[in-house]
Amino acid sequence: ASSGALAYDDLPNPLALEWRGVANSDYVLQYQAGEGILGVKGEISVSGNRRDLGNITRHYWEEYVTPYKQFRLRIRRAGPAPQWGPWLTIQVRK
Repeated sequence: ASSGALAYDDLPNPLALEWRGVANSDYVLQYQAGEGILGVKGEISVSGNRRDLGNITRHYWEEYVTPYKQFRLRIRRAGPAPQWGPWLTIQVRK
């Protein structure tokens, strides 16, 4: 995958994130959305090399995703001191 722009009409439904790696390993998905006081960031533990996000409605996309204008994702295998993959930066469009 590469960084770029994403609009609602570009989304597959249901939406899933998938990456190269061992299918039966544990991973950590790190995310950042927005900047400053209204920005959010965190980590999600994932079993396997795919994270299903379900159906994203247009209303959800426009109300809760597009206000951030940009989000970033990266992945690493779970465990002590693994190395993060590069950031995937997505510019959000309506």
